[in-house]
Formats: sequence, structure tokens, C-alpha cells
Amino acid sequence: MSPWADVLGRIQARDADGTARLVTRLDAAGRRQIATELPGYLQQLRRGRWEGPRDLAAEAPALRVAGAACLTGAGQVAGWLSHRDLQVWRSLDDPDRIVAVLRHRPEPWRADLARRLVQRLRPLTQTWQRYSSPSTWRIAATLVAETGITPPDNNAFVSRWVDHAPDRWDHVERLRADPLLDHMVHRLFEADGAPEALAYHLRHNRECNLVTGLVALAAEGRLPRPMLLDGCVSRFLTGGVAGNLLPYARLYRELRPTVEEIPARDFARILPTAPTPVADLAYELLRRVDDAGQLDDELFAEAVAALAFRSERKLASAGLRWISNVVRRLPRRAEAGLAAAAVVLGQDALPLREHAARLALTLAPLARAQGRTAVRAAATGLPADLRERLAAEFGDIAPEDDAAPTALVAIADDRTLPPPIVSIEGLAREIAQPRWPGAPDECEQLLAALVALTHRNLPAVRDALDPVDARSFRRGISASDMHPYTYLRRAALAIVAPQDSRKLTDGFVTWGYAGDQAAPDLIVQLRMREIVAMLEDGRTLPVLLATPTEPTGHIDPMTLIERMRSLEQAGAEPLDADFQQALLRLPRGTAREAAGRASTLHTPAGRMLACWLDRGGLPDPAVIWAEDGGYGVRVAPAQAGLPGLIERLCTIGRDELDLWAPYSPVWWPQVMPSHREVIAAWTQCTWRGTSGRWRAATLSELVHAHGPAGAGTAAALARVLGEADPVNRGRGVDALLVLAAQGELPAAELGQTAARMAKSGELKLNRFAAALDHAVAAGAHAQVWETIAATLRLLPAARQDKPHAGLADLIAVGTKAASRTRARTELPEIAVLAERGRTSRTAREARRLRDLIGSFS
Repeated sequence: MSPWADVLGRIQARDADGTARLVTRLDAAGRRQIATELPGYLQQLRRGRWEGPRDLAAEAPALRVAGAACLTGAGQVAGWLSHRDLQVWRSLDDPDRIVAVLRHRPEPWRADLARRLVQRLRPLTQTWQRYSSPSTWRIAATLVAETGITPPDNNAFVSRWVDHAPDRWDHVERLRADPLLDHMVHRLFEADGAPEALAYHLRHNRECNLVTGLVALAAEGRLPRPMLLDGCVSRFLTGGVAGNLLPYARLYRELRPTVEEIPARDFARILPTAPTPVADLAYELLRRVDDAGQLDDELFAEAVAALAFRSERKLASAGLRWISNVVRRLPRRAEAGLAAAAVVLGQDALPLREHAARLALTLAPLARAQGRTAVRAAATGLPADLRERLAAEFGDIAPEDDAAPTALVAIADDRTLPPPIVSIEGLAREIAQPRWPGAPDECEQLLAALVALTHRNLPAVRDALDPVDARSFRRGISASDMHPYTYLRRAALAIVAPQDSRKLTDGFVTWGYAGDQAAPDLIVQLRMREIVAMLEDGRTLPVLLATPTEPTGHIDPMTLIERMRSLEQAGAEPLDADFQQALLRLPRGTAREAAGRASTLHTPAGRMLACWLDRGGLPDPAVIWAEDGGYGVRVAPAQAGLPGLIERLCTIGRDELDLWAPYSPVWWPQVMPSHREVIAAWTQCTWRGTSGRWRAATLSELVHAHGPAGAGTAAALARVLGEADPVNRGRGVDALLVLAAQGELPAAELGQTAARMAKSGELKLNRFAAALDHAVAAGAHAQVWETIAATLRLLPAARQDKPHAGLADLIAVGTKAASRTRARTELPEIAVLAERGRTSRTAREARRLRDLIGSFS
């Protein structure tokens, strides 16, 4: 047998160790033969049958060792080991095997390979990859250590080193002996990606981790302590998100710097904008320096001014306490303290304003003209009692003039549909573009072009698609993947290779179909499946009926009638799910002239369309809030005899609770663009399995749909307004503003829903209040007041009940909204809260709101 036949047998037997033993015994001629054959064999595997990639993954370890031993140039070997199809995950022996077969190479050659491998490393993009990152990094790291070279500056090389940092009980010993330690520690404070890797490392290694190891090595003198301290400060000055800077703050704190080692000026610069963990550290260190008498007055003034501007109440309050303690022994700092207190007087939190007012009164005997002016200017917006107390010490303070509130501006829907695809070349080009997860309107246009152009010229479409990226239609498509974009590629596969598509379909049937899916997901998938089945059978249609003509998902009635006429002329019946989807996408209150035009259609589907148009479309289903122990809403159709899928969409009972996580939630608003309330109700059946990002994205589409908005829309909006992620909450505020500007915000239902969710623990009132505060600033004060008033009526206010967490925040926002609307709404619940626990923040905020409403009566 030839050397290639022997090695190929070991590769196909998936015997990586046997392959390694075989290739190391080959002579130069044998290795050249292997090097010649390997690339072609890899291409053969990649072009194989649709399940070929799984064979490729199984044979990858043997292929890697064969290429490492037999390919000639360092560049060739680096490219082979870094090939995306040959990555080996969760393998402890692959690096040792590769390095062993490379040891016959000259050291300069291996040093060159090490540099090339380091340069080819790319940052990890998914969290799961940190659990089982590919072994190429370990090969590169071993070669760097063995050859003694300085690795090229590659951020990914540093972050992978952190991912592989010792995490067992003996981590300090192993870290001390790491030949890469000195180089990597310096880069740890400079490389992009290192903070994310270090933060992830600490979350999963709480006891023995890289930070504790670095502290131990610094204590014994193995690492220079000043370098670690300076590196942390440089990272703080560079900035970043809180989670990524937390490890550096922990390292700095555990190094226990002396007062002389603390760069006070740098930490004063950091304090205004640093994330909370770093700001906490900066405050602690500056206090230590000041307590030691080594902080000058200029830096003190800068630090307390920065704390006063911070949004975190804890830091602002700490700054006020610092001022109070310092001024007792250093009266010359009173002016700087008053300037900071004046800033806090302008904050929204009533306890902070009261604290700042008490401090200002304490410092009043030391105040000079500039400080007095600052306090008077800041106090104009205070409640009357605080304003009067300050006026007694600082002079007359006029109440703030009620400025005209910001006007609510309507937000236009300026979205447009992508241009239609009219050529086969354009279709092939667009199909080849990666679109995951893919916008609905783009996928709809692609699907429409695929069906229409295939009907016009099936052989030409097949020829155009196959050379573009036919392998991608086979790779990465699972029988159990039910996302619309996967179905789009399934449709392309059904044209290019019907037999392979049928294998996937058969696997799908064998695997089974989830019966507990939300109906909006179901109609999207059934429509896609029937298109794929049609193409697998070699059938075509001249046009799809349900392709939207508007960005909202609506279809112009006249356009739909012309599409139906095209099917009649071709002697074809419409696909069932496509036809029902088309009916749902008709605008509300369709003109009767369209019904007259549709009456000229002769097929059963044509007559159904005419009748549908004559009745004015689908009557609004009834949507009510569930009060039977379950969460969410209930939906019932307004009439009997609806087509099957449409009736299922209009029915939500107790059986629809806790459905599967949706595959395509951003498609849902376009399923029923004239009945957003129904789709909003469906989102409540799957919200536990949907990420906050998808909930926010779905809501952003939903508010541009049509139809009444009630309990369902309120529930969808409340969940997004209560999201932990501020970005998602921001999209919820935008959605609220769109509805408010259109006069369609269900404000009372939103407040009632928020109260119910707060009682059940599904909603944190402080997040909800923060979102509503932004809406007030944008001009939706009237709608926000109606929402908060409805919330307060339902939250328990009996004297024995403990107020909900965050209730004080909600009342504070209500006070701001009520002030701008000059509300006279009577709220007995607020009166009860105002008299309970007179020193609590909730009671103080309640009294403030009660007195404000009373002043308007």
C-alpha cells in the first residue's frame, strides 16, 4: 500500500494517535505524498453529503496531526491548524500530539510557526467557547515557550492565556512556573479582550483564580508590585463597562496599596465617569489619602464635586458625609462643600436633597458670597418646606417657575421595504449573504423572488445557486431548526438538491413536531414548510400571496387580488398557509370596491377572499387580562367558522400558558399587522423563554402595527419597561412614546398590569419607574401620570402592609408627572402611605405627592 493509503485508513478510522505514529515514521517522499493529498481530501469531505460536516469533525484530530507532520512551510502548517473546519474542541491530547510531531523540525522553523499561529488567533465571540476553546492556542503557547521567542502582540493570545489560567488548588505554583507569565502580565492591562476574559475567569473561579495568584506572587516578590498597581490604574483610566473593570478593582484592593502608593490625582480624574465598582474604589482610596492628611484642597474639591454629580445615591451620600466630617477640622473647605451640596440639591431623590439641605444649613455660618449664591440657585426647585428652611439662612429663594413641559412629538414610521429582487443573478447573490437572524422583510423578499424566478426558469435558478454556495445549503441546516431563515435556506436546498432536502424533511417528521408552540410561530413555519415541500416535489407557483407590500407587513388589497388572478391564469391553487397569512395581512376596514374587484375571481379561494373583503376583514378578537391564577391574557375569536390557522391565532386559553420559546418573535407583528393586541397577548405566553433583547425588538415592531391596544399591549410594554438591561428598557420607552404620540397608549391598563406584575414579583418597580421617568422627560407626562395613578390604586396600601420595593421611586416619578400636568386626581392610597412610617422614604415621597395634588385643588 502507498503511504497515503495507510494514512487515509488511520484518518477514516478516526485514530489520531495511530496517524501520529504512522506519519512520524515516513520518509521525506512519503510526507510529500501526504502533503499533496490532504487538501483534496479535506475538500472532498466538505463537499460530501449533507451530513458530511459531522464526519469532518470526527476526523479532524487525525487530519490535523497529519498536516502538522507532512506539510512543508510554516505558513502552510499554520493555515492548516487554524482552518475553521479543523478546529478541535475540548481536547487535552491534541496539542501534545501536534507538538510532538513538530519536534523533528528545526527550531527557527518552529519559532516561525509559533509566530504565525499567534497572529492567526482571533478573539472568542461566544461565551460557550470559553468552556472549550480550540486547542490551537495551546499549541502556539507551547511553541512560544519551547523556542523562547517574544510572541507578537495579539490581543486574542492574551485573552486565551487568561482563559487557560490555572484554576486548581496548586495554581500559584503553576502560575509561578509559567514561562509566559512575565510577558502576559504586562499585556493583561493593555490588550483588548483581556478584561472580558478576566471577568469571565473570576466569575467561574471564585476561590483560586488569576487575581489571587498575582497577589500572592507580588507578595513574594516574583512579580513587581508597582507594575501591577500602575497597570490597574491605566486600565481604569482607559475605561470600560463595570463587569470588565471589576477584576482590576479587586486586584488593586487586594494588593493593599499604602497611602504613598495611591496616585490621588489619577483617582480624582477617574471618579466622575468610572463604573460603580471603580468609583467605589476611588472614593475609598481618596478618603484614605485625605485621612492621612495628604490630599490637597484642590483635589478634595474636585473629588466631592464628582461624587455630587454621580447618579448613584450611595456615592452622592458618601460625598456629603465626607464633606461633613472634613469641614469640622478644615473649615476652609466649606466653600467646596457647599458647591457640591448645591449640585445634590438638584437631584431627583428626595432623601439626597434633604441630606444636602441639612449639610448646607450646617455650613451656612462658614459660607461666603459664592457658596450662598450657589445654594439659592439650586434650591429653587425644592419642596416648599426645604426651600423655606434654606431661605432662613441663605436669603430669599424664589420658587422655580413652572416651565412649559416638553411637547410630545409624534415619531413617524419611516421604514421602507427593500427593493424587489428581479434577476436570477441578484437572487443568487443575496441568497449567498449571511443573514442570521435575518430581518422579516428581507427574508420575505428573498422567498418571493425564489418562488417567482424558479417558476419562470427552474434550470437557470438551479445553475445560478449551485456554484455560489451550494455547500452552505447542506451545512448548518438541522431537521429540528425551525427559524424562518433556516427554512429559506431549506427552500434553496430543495431547488439545488431536492434529494438532500427530502432527507432533512424525513428527519424532521421522524424527530417530531412540537405541538406546544405559539400559533404565530406555527403559521410562519407551516407557510415555510409548504413552500419547501412544493419545491422538493418539483412544483412551482408564479407568485406567493402573502408577501407584504408595506413595512408593517400589510398587503395592498388590489395587489393581493392581482396575485390571485395570476394563480388562476396559471391553473394553480394557492398554498393553504400562504393564503391564510395573506388574509391576515389585509388592512383594517378594507374598501368595498376591493370586494367588488375580488368577486370576479372564480376559484374557491377567490370567492373566500371576496367574502373576507366584503365583511371588512377579521373582527377584533376579545382580549382580557387573566384573573384565574395564571399570568398573561386570554383571547377569544369574535366569530365562528374562521379558517383553521386564523382561528388558532385568535384563541388563547389556559392551555397556551408556558409554551415553547419562540423561534421567530420579531416576525410575529407581521403575522397579524392589523391586530397587534392579539400578537401582544401571544408574547405573554412565551415571555419566560424569550430573551430581553428579543422582547424589546418584538415590541418595537408591534407598536407600528394597527388595531386597538389594550391588556395585551400593556403587558408586553410593562415587561420591556421593567427589563434589567437599560438598552432594552430604552426601546420600551421608545415604544411607549410611539403609542402615546398616536393617542393609542393603554395607560390605565399599563398601570394596572404593572401593579399585578409587581405583586407577583415579575416586575421591579424601580426599573419601571426609571423608564417612565425618561418618558416624562420626552413629553409623555400626561400618559405617565395616568399610568402611575392606575398602578398606585392597585398596590396594597393598608397600614399593616409593607410597601413594595421601588414604590418610592415610582411615587417620585409620579410627582414629577403630576407637577407638569397639574393633576387633581384623588388617590386615597397615597394619603394612607403618607401617614405611615413617617421617616421612611416612601412616606416622605407620598406626602410630597399628596401636598402637590392638594395645591392644585
